[in-house]
Amino acid sequence: MSSARVIDLTHPIPSGTAGYPGDPGLVTRQAHTHDEQGYLVTEITTGSHVGTHIDAPLHVFPGGADVAALNLDVLVGPADVIDVGVLPVGAAIPVEPVVPHLRRGARLLIKTDWAAHFGSDRYHDGFPTVSLELASAAAEAGVAVLGLEQPSLCDGPAGLEAHHILLGAGCLIIEGLRLTEVEAGRYEFACLPLPIEGVDGSPVRAIAWPQVHTSYGRKDAR
Repeated sequence: MSSARVIDLTHPIPSGTAGYPGDPGLVTRQAHTHDEQGYLVTEITTGSHVGTHIDAPLHVFPGGADVAALNLDVLVGPADVIDVGVLPVGAAIPVEPVVPHLRRGARLLIKTDWAAHFGSDRYHDGFPTVSLELASAAAEAGVAVLGLEQPSLCDGPAGLEAHHILLGAGCLIIEGLRLTEVEAGRYEFACLPLPIEGVDGSPVRAIAWPQVHTSYGRKDAR
C-alpha cells in the first residue's frame, strides 16, 4: 500500500452497542482477569449485524453462502465513494448520482453522512433507504459490493425485497460504514469478515486508502 494513509471506515463498537431493532447487540465480559488468572480473556456475545457489518446470502436465502464462504477477492480492490449529500429523513437514495458508476464488478460506497448518527437513538430511525429501483439497477449492472452508512437497506418488506434482489444477484451488502473521512472519488478498499461457518453476517473491519500512482503517472499494478 506504499505510504498512502489508511482510512478506517469502521465504527468502534463498545460493549452495549445495539443491534438493529429486535436483533441482539454486543455484550462483553471478562471471563479471566489479570488479577485472578494473570491474563485477560474476554467473552464476546454479539449479533451478526452489529456496527459495521456484511450481509452474506444466507441472511435471506436458506442454504445460501455463509460469511466463511465469501470470496475475499470481491471484498478487496478499487471502490467508488459516491457522495449523495444529506437527505431528508427517510428519503430514498437518489438513483441518478449512482447510475454513472454502475458496472459489472463495481464496488460502490454511498455516502449520506448518516454515520454521524451512529450510537444515537436516531441511527435506526428515518435513515436513508435503498429503493427497489436502485437495488434492481445495481443487480442488473452486476455490481459486486454495495456499501452504505445506514444500518440496513430499508425498513419492512421493501427492505427484505431489496436484500433478495441484491444478494440474489451476487451483490454483497455492507452496512454501517463510516465514510466521514472520505470524499467522493476512487479508493482502494478492503472489508474482511470473520470466517465463522454457518453464520449469515459478521462485523467487519473496513478500510480504504488513496490509489497510489507511480512516478510514471500510472496506478500501481495489482
